[in-house]
Amino acid sequence: MSFTVSSVIHNKNSGAVLFLPAYIMDEIMTENCNTAFEIIVRGGYSADTASKLKALIQNDERLVLEILHDEINYFKSLFQTITAVLYAFIAFISVFALVNLISDGSRDGV
Repeated sequence: MSFTVSSVIHNKNSGAVLFLPAYIMDEIMTENCNTAFEIIVRGGYSADTASKLKALIQNDERLVLEILHDEINYFKSLFQTITAVLYAFIAFISVFALVNLISDGSRDGV
């Protein structure tokens, strides 16, 4: 598939919006970006429910199942990793600050 897109952009710093016909967008995109469905399951998360939903959408590769439970776990682990890195950085700076304080104090006493 090939096509040519031409447009006039008056200000290169402002960006541009280019429109394509719907059938071309359907061919280009790997996921359906036009519609989002939210399914709320009462009674909590169940792996069985997730597998049944995956079975419903397996024939259309443009549909993606994102489970809130998985997203929450991902962001929790990401936050814990960032927190550990920040604590290590603070400890690193604190050690050098303490060494500097001790060395300055020993010079003043001599």
